[in-house]
Amino acid sequence: MSAIKEVSEAELLRLSSHVRNELHLYREGTFLRAYQWSAFLACRFLNDFKVNKRQFRDIETPVAYIGFPENSLQ
Repeated sequence: MSAIKEVSEAELLRLSSHVRNELHLYREGTFLRAYQWSAFLACRFLNDFKVNKRQFRDIETPVAYIGFPENSLQ
């Protein structure tokens, strides 16, 4: 299974559970990314990030995500 498919499934499971207030960041090189619900939480409570939306081959629905350099965290 591809990484994006695993991330997407994990984010969907979070919506059906009561663990909605956790922000999950995924390291991709020197950047950190947040997908779907985590991206919403990051935009809402951390910073006004630019949200990107992309259709990946492995999954059927578009995925919203944000990304920022790891060294920008305080």
